[in-house]
Amino acid sequence: MGLAETDGVVASRSRQSRKHDDKFVEAEETWELKKLYRDLTAAKQIYNGLNNRKKILTPVEKCYLRGLLCLHSPEKIALELGDSLGTVKVALSNGLYRYVEALLETKLEEQIKIRWDNIYYLLDRAGYKKEFRSHSLAVQDPLSSEQLSSLSCPYRGLSAFKTEDAAYFFGREQFTEKLLEAVRSRSLVAVVGASGSGKSSVIAAGLIYSLSQDSDWIIVSVRLGNSPFYALAAALIPALQLEISEVDKLKEIKKLATMLRLGEYGLRDVVEQVFDFFFASRGRLDRLRERLGLEHRVRTTRREQRRRNR
Repeated sequence: MGLAETDGVVASRSRQSRKHDDKFVEAEETWELKKLYRDLTAAKQIYNGLNNRKKILTPVEKCYLRGLLCLHSPEKIALELGDSLGTVKVALSNGLYRYVEALLETKLEEQIKIRWDNIYYLLDRAGYKKEFRSHSLAVQDPLSSEQLSSLSCPYRGLSAFKTEDAAYFFGREQFTEKLLEAVRSRSLVAVVGASGSGKSSVIAAGLIYSLSQDSDWIIVSVRLGNSPFYALAAALIPALQLEISEVDKLKEIKKLATMLRLGEYGLRDVVEQVFDFFFASRGRLDRLRERLGLEHRVRTTRREQRRRNR
């Protein structure tokens, strides 16, 4: 009976060891793990007393360390291993974090406070991350903090891409081309999709940016919100480029919003007025008439007729 129990314990420990040995091994691709294990073993021995030479990093500690180097939180490590979160946190707080602190305070010559979310960065600073450099490329000096702060981050996270982000917007070129074809051939094009599917990004950084490269387009962007007529008027009035003060501009926005709401002035009327002003003010009215021909004259006549009927 005793032998069977002993065999069971040995087998259980073997399985437990394999479980920790096989997890987060991808960290070895990026980190000098052998060197790090060796240095942390020395730090552990110093932390626990110089006479404690038999103290080495356990398979569990090595596993938790690899998990942290893979940017996993303690919660993620516990979930992946099937260990309790409390066990993982205690092992880190009372052991591994203290050994890393002892090591890095010697390496970096500064006081260190280790957390799961800064251990990656600090061990990288200490030189434990592998360097991947092509021999065919010249090694450049690292950028200064001023140079780094001047760089714009290409990743927008959960934010939508704007028109000024077009240089970083990739992967929707074919859809953008389809949108351009549709806008050029139809009077109304709707882009419909689920929330978060990228509608705003493809319109701003794809469609609007592409149209802005053509000087014959007038682009007015508006989010209607809780006061749709006022928002629409506020977007259209600046397009008229009226030579009036900001105070008078506010009055005109309010007046136009009221007219739109009451139906006294239609959106088409405003758009046509903006369109005419845009081309006439730039000496392009002849080109406009040539492109639109009779259609433009008919629209003008209809607009004048509607105004007389009021």
